[in-house]
Amino acid sequence: MRTRYASFRLEHVRQNSGRATKYLRFEWTFDPEVHLATRRPRTLGWVGLDQDVVVCEVELFRRIPSRRSTVTPIVNSYNDSEFVQRYARARPRPPADLLTLLSRLQGPRAPQLVVDLGCGTGLSTVAWRGRARRAIGIDRNPNMMALARPGGGVEFREGKADHTGIPSASADLVTCSQSFHWMAPSSTIREIARILRPGGVFAAYDYAVPPLILPELDPELRRLFRWTGLPEIPVEKARHLARLARSRRFRWTRRVYLHSVEQGNVQRLFDFALSIGHVAALVHGVDDKNPHWVRFRKAAERRLGSRSWPWWWTYDVALALK
Repeated sequence: MRTRYASFRLEHVRQNSGRATKYLRFEWTFDPEVHLATRRPRTLGWVGLDQDVVVCEVELFRRIPSRRSTVTPIVNSYNDSEFVQRYARARPRPPADLLTLLSRLQGPRAPQLVVDLGCGTGLSTVAWRGRARRAIGIDRNPNMMALARPGGGVEFREGKADHTGIPSASADLVTCSQSFHWMAPSSTIREIARILRPGGVFAAYDYAVPPLILPELDPELRRLFRWTGLPEIPVEKARHLARLARSRRFRWTRRVYLHSVEQGNVQRLFDFALSIGHVAALVHGVDDKNPHWVRFRKAAERRLGSRSWPWWWTYDVALALK
């Protein structure tokens, strides 16, 4: 268990004066892999909308209007079956160039063992099917892993990122796809260094949200995400490379940027938006009548129509060589 600072979006309802959105910063003790809070928060003060805020998607809270102000938890989206299905449908697959790069960095032969930490629904694990002799996806969330597809050298295990049970010095590659910010960094880095063989490679990679679809759609996406409290550049993700370098467990670290292109229609865009915890905690399905969501939905339908469009994804990759 560790103490971290996390920011949660609050919906503050003013009596007889409509709604006003604010952010409240808490000190919260939680297990960052399971995403379960264990204590009531201690208020540290209001944070303005223009300030740099560290956001961890752990639990969201809504302020309920009453004479005695209370803060009640909204159900963690990652345990909701509909949310998980949207996640599996709409989230991007790892870029082929990234898999090629990691395979080359770890040595001339194909990887014998890839360990994918925080694998979720397995999108980033099954990508190694046919590229690695064996790939193991590990996650603490059984609801996410229920949609993973084992077979063809790919398997999945329920477990912790900092206690994998993988033999020491056995992995050619260890990866964290859009997941390293969920983990306790120090103990997870120790475990990664333990299971990597000498010359093995670790990669923590995250894609920028939102992807580039149409310039005219960007303002609507950013408006929606601002309303939910989702930061454009999560600070926790920006710290990946520095944490790897500071650990002194790797002889080389570097950041690289990669791109990929996928196709998507308006339904995928709705699924993608609702596969983000900040959005799903406030919008309950595509037909939700929340005015912020209705505005976004109408703008997306008007801009995208019924056709499919290319989605440009930008990836920030933190690399470390043992």
